[in-house]
Amino acid sequence: MSEPVEQNIKEEITPVESKPVETKRGIELPPPGKPLGQQLALELLCRAVHLAQSRGAYKLEEASVFLRAINEFTVKN
Repeated sequence: MSEPVEQNIKEEITPVESKPVETKRGIELPPPGKPLGQQLALELLCRAVHLAQSRGAYKLEEASVFLRAINEFTVKN
């Protein structure tokens, strides 16, 4: 007979080097499991709202409320 399954399992885990992940829009995200930070999290949420609006996810009235909320956090150049 063959060996029991437990003897074939190795308990060694090789760590993978953690480095930031770059998204399509050029934002570098920390590796999974690391905190985003409030500034980055807010930026990602704002981009998500804009993306959803561009796909027609909200009514015009709802979109205007989200825009007002985003404008509270963004700086105009």
